[in-house]
Amino acid sequence: MGVTAVFILPLLLLGISGLLFIYQEVSRLWSKSAVQNKVVVLTDAISGLGKECARVFHAGGARLVLCGKNWERLETLYDALISVADPSKVRASGSWLGDALGHP
Repeated sequence: MGVTAVFILPLLLLGISGLLFIYQEVSRLWSKSAVQNKVVVLTDAISGLGKECARVFHAGGARLVLCGKNWERLETLYDALISVADPSKVRASGSWLGDALGHP
């Protein structure tokens, strides 16, 4: 019994500390600070997956660059994201892309 305890106790402590480390890393990655103030470029942001990614990253505090083929759908997504945002943290987007593409 004594020899088994000598081998099992350190392994048990190592396993518990490893699980605690993994838990801390996962909770850090899921926190808002993981993407807060990071720039996220979403190509095809008007698709179903792109919209959901935009909502998740926007809720996490990321700065978004939304790309898509349909200008009206991009504006609709932008308006939907802005409507749920904190007004003090929203910065108006420039329409340089629209100007470059010949859109008003």
